[in-house]
Amino acid sequence: EIDEIDNKLIELLSERMKVSNKIAQIKKESNISVLQMNRWNKLLLDRMEYADIKGISGNFVKEIFELIHKESVKLQDEIIKTN
Repeated sequence: EIDEIDNKLIELLSERMKVSNKIAQIKKESNISVLQMNRWNKLLLDRMEYADIKGISGNFVKEIFELIHKESVKLQDEIIKTN
């Protein structure tokens, strides 16, 4: 069961990075900064609150989403810097 769930997590992360790629294209075309601090702060608080509702440590989810966000920003930076 754990293996199946882990594979689903990887699939979801892959989907999320594909969406980040699309967002980077839009930001590039619109000359918008990769990092949107207001959006990031709201997203993080929302995910932490939802985690608490689901019985998961908000701090645990915060750490996970900080890593996901870091990778997403890295991907978007690479796309935006590409001509």
